[in-house]
Amino acid sequence: MRSGLGVDLQSRGGSSAAAASDSKTGSGGAKKRGAGSEFSGNKVRVTGRVVGIVQRNWKAYCGCFEVTEKKSGAVFFIAANKKIPKIKVQSSQIETLMDKRILVSIDSWPEDSRHPLGHYVKTMGTIGDRDTETAVLLMEHEIPNEPWSDNIIACLPPEGWTVPESEIKKRTDLRQTPIFSIDPPGCTDIDDCLHCIELPNGNFEVGVHIADVSHFIQPETALDREASNRGTSVYLVNRRIDMIPTILSTSMCIHRL
Repeated sequence: MRSGLGVDLQSRGGSSAAAASDSKTGSGGAKKRGAGSEFSGNKVRVTGRVVGIVQRNWKAYCGCFEVTEKKSGAVFFIAANKKIPKIKVQSSQIETLMDKRILVSIDSWPEDSRHPLGHYVKTMGTIGDRDTETAVLLMEHEIPNEPWSDNIIACLPPEGWTVPESEIKKRTDLRQTPIFSIDPPGCTDIDDCLHCIELPNGNFEVGVHIADVSHFIQPETALDREASNRGTSVYLVNRRIDMIPTILSTSMCIHRL
């Protein structure tokens, strides 16, 4: 290093080593290639370099075969995720799978090849089919959409549940207050509403009403963990994927107008 002070995070000997600057060169604008630190004025940014791969984060990818006249042999697979390179696959059913969305998993990536090698996993459906393309979309964006497990169902209140009188006594009863929703017609999960009342002094009271979902979702339960994993409800053109089971989102945790 000609100036500044840096730390080589990956020195040749395998241990960290500090390099002091030549006092005659000052301390601004120093930059070392590879591992170490970069200085800009009084700010320091630690840098590093990849020295090895412990485990590759390969998974099954959605996509289709590249158009070819072959009926069997080696064929390129084109993933829906454009960041994934073409994957070379050996298949004896190329002609059958040519119009299908399929899953392919990477097996290896030879050092002398521009393309990884993989194998066919399963067929998801016909290219252009709405349900097939929806399934591809969900998988590519890693959106959880599995059916609710028995452990999650066990966390739900029974059918026909009503607010117990003991719970009403704990809360401010606003059922006589005129409230309204800004959700569009046909919406089934009305979980937030507003009210606006003119006060005697001419001011307006504005209230925001949010459904108390936490009453039904106790911490560290199967339902709590699944809701945390999903994070949000996902709205597609032809379906909605709920963050919590429908009995809560469209029946109990809503405002009845």
